[in-house]
Amino acid sequence: MELVLTRKILIALIILAGISLYVSFIFNSCLVTSITKALPKWRSHPLVLKENRIFHYTSVRVVSLIEGNETDISPKYKLFKEQGLQPSRQLPSALIIGVKKGGTRALLEFIRIHPDVRAAGSEVHFFDKNYIKGFQWYRSHMPSTLEGQLTIEKTPSYFITKEAPHRVQLMNPSTKLLVVVRDPVTRAISDYTQSISKKPEMKPFESLVFANGSVGALIDTSWGPVKLGIYSRYLEKLLEASCVGDIEAVAALLSQNTDINGKNIVNGWTALHWACKRNNEEIVRILLNSGANKDTVNNKGEKPVDVTTSESIVGLLGGTLNKSTGNHFDEEVGVRFSPNYLKNAPLNGQVDIGRLRSKHTDFSAMQTTALPAAQNDDLVLLLRRHGSTDPDFIEIEIPKWKLTYNTLLKICCEELEVFEGQVERIRKLPNTRLRKDTDVKRLLNGQELEIVLKTPNDTILHST
Repeated sequence: MELVLTRKILIALIILAGISLYVSFIFNSCLVTSITKALPKWRSHPLVLKENRIFHYTSVRVVSLIEGNETDISPKYKLFKEQGLQPSRQLPSALIIGVKKGGTRALLEFIRIHPDVRAAGSEVHFFDKNYIKGFQWYRSHMPSTLEGQLTIEKTPSYFITKEAPHRVQLMNPSTKLLVVVRDPVTRAISDYTQSISKKPEMKPFESLVFANGSVGALIDTSWGPVKLGIYSRYLEKLLEASCVGDIEAVAALLSQNTDINGKNIVNGWTALHWACKRNNEEIVRILLNSGANKDTVNNKGEKPVDVTTSESIVGLLGGTLNKSTGNHFDEEVGVRFSPNYLKNAPLNGQVDIGRLRSKHTDFSAMQTTALPAAQNDDLVLLLRRHGSTDPDFIEIEIPKWKLTYNTLLKICCEELEVFEGQVERIRKLPNTRLRKDTDVKRLLNGQELEIVLKTPNDTILHST
């Protein structure tokens, strides 16, 4: 009998709890409706500014911003409209530009949790694929925002689009660029996983990541997922441009937000070190005006002022002249290492920065390496790597007066990003092997060449 009584009490308590919840829900619904209808009256009250501001922030924080693209017809914006607040679409003041598969989506979702940040729900690809459609088209794809809120957009391919930085600058020079990087190996695997989910017929990862598709061979740094993970390639170009005195390349690379104080991993030299070593006062001024740190030391503990012999540069840096400093590049690094841009100096004193270099530059004002008279005629050749997943050729240029087998080999290796020791032969298509200088001098403009790499076993035997 006691057990039955206990069950009845429990059932009664449950019923009472349900009734209480229902009454509470009805009461709160009526209260919210009354507040909404009273808002226009509050707006005309002398104290409306303070009350309105409190209600505005409360409303924004209550509504989740991790939904899809909200529009002006959503309940939240209807409520704002009743308060006299008019949302509008604005161009972004910050961009997440990469890298692909580096966690850009997660970064965007974390940032947009903030109540004053709105984000485009999908990748717009304006600065790489849709730039011709204009800024009004771009604005139409942005979410509606209130005064004081920030707009942000994410498209990882901007990181590898050479025109993107200049186009962003034209939109707004103060736009913030956010880049998130990831361990290059993990990133490459993730990139491949996404690609093979869309194209199941793709080759296995191992046959793409290794040169010649052989497991254990050298890494194929020209394969897209690997190449994208070499984040420092712009930094090395800046060091090279500062070393050889390519003023335009320095300016172009700095416009890409290249780390101006980045160091070479072997000797610790920065761009300012190289400009000082070469006594190039103009590039020193450019680097200093762009924020280069004159107190950065290399692996030997030397500051940029310690490696120059120019009194005017010493005056810029504010130090004392080190008269023992020489211009012998094999002595300054302190290790058995000589950068490629010293061993194989760039042609005409210009660094290869691709489309970053303006097509309308006045090269007459540039400091270039003097060439013998009437010897500026270049030979244009077409080059590709045998067995590569990319069958297209690239164009290379070699001065005819400098046309030797060794020069051709060096330039081919630099363009294809392989080591000279990996090369088995240079083949003139369709089936002629180049062996000596006379073979190379017979090449004509537009000749198609192939670099054939050694197999892994050949590479091991050669190295031993």
